[in-house]
Amino acid sequence: MVRIANSYFIHDRAVLQVLIVAALSEVKIRVLVPEFWDSKMAKLNMSSRYEQLLEVSVKIYLHPNFSHGKMKVINREIL
Repeated sequence: MVRIANSYFIHDRAVLQVLIVAALSEVKIRVLVPEFWDSKMAKLNMSSRYEQLLEVSVKIYLHPNFSHGKMKVINREIL
């Protein structure tokens, strides 16, 4: 189980590949990001990778409020 909540879910190719491999290995991955951003560049960067994650069953949830909070939960341990 992997849960990620981040106002700017911007990741490099290595992180993207780790998430894809984990999802393909039947790890349940959930990502919570804001529906509206305060930066157009951040929005373009984040949303450009959504399709790849959705294709491997990563669930992406859009929160109506913008928050600068960040959280990662892996195997029920908050990081």
